[in-house]
Amino acid sequence: MLENNNIWLIDGLVSEEECQEIITNECEKKEFESGTYNNAQDRSIRNNSRLIMDNQNYSNWLWTRVKDYIPKLASELSNKCVRRATTIGYELCELSDKIRFYRYYKGEFFAPHSDGGIVLESVETIDGEEYYVTKKSFLTLLLYLNEIPNGGGETEFLNKNTKQVEWSVEPKPGRILLFVHENYHQAKTVNQDGDVKFVMRTDVLYRHLTKK
Repeated sequence: MLENNNIWLIDGLVSEEECQEIITNECEKKEFESGTYNNAQDRSIRNNSRLIMDNQNYSNWLWTRVKDYIPKLASELSNKCVRRATTIGYELCELSDKIRFYRYYKGEFFAPHSDGGIVLESVETIDGEEYYVTKKSFLTLLLYLNEIPNGGGETEFLNKNTKQVEWSVEPKPGRILLFVHENYHQAKTVNQDGDVKFVMRTDVLYRHLTKK
C-alpha cells in the first residue's frame, strides 16, 4: 500500500502468462480508438488509444483476485481525496463490467487528471423486500499487462497544488494499481520507438440500499 486506504500497489495476483494471453486475445486482435477526456478529444491532454468492452468474465476474474485487498466500506477510504459524506452507507460489492484497455506508444501520454466514476441505479428485490439500489465507483483498478523494455510509461501521482510527483509506479506484467478516483495522476510516455504499453482498467463498485 502506497498510501493508507488511498493508493494500493499489489504484485503477484496475476501471472505474466495470463497478461500475455489478454494481450494476444484483445490488444493485438481488436481495433483501438482515440482516447477521450470528459467525453472530448483534446490531444494536448490525452493522445493514447483505448479499447472499451463490457465483459463480465474479466470483471469476475479480477474480482476473485483483488476483493480481499479492498476496504469493505467506502467510509473507510482516506478522506485525502474523497469527501466522507459521499461514502456513508456504501458497501463493497463488485467490479464494473466496463473494461477498458489502454495502449501507449512513444510520444503518447495522459496529462495530469483525476478519474471519473460510474453510478448505476436500479430497483432490486432482496430477501423478499424491494430496494432502491445505487452502485457507485470510488476506486480505479489498473492491471499492467507488459513491461517496457526501455523504460517509461510510469503512472505518477502528483500534488495537485505544487504539481510535484509524490509516487511513481513502474509498469510490470501482473502488477495491480488501485486508487481513489480523485487522486491527481498522469501516464508518462514510453521512452523508445517500438516499445508499447498495455494497461487494463476497470472500477471498484460500492452499493447503497434504500428500502422502497
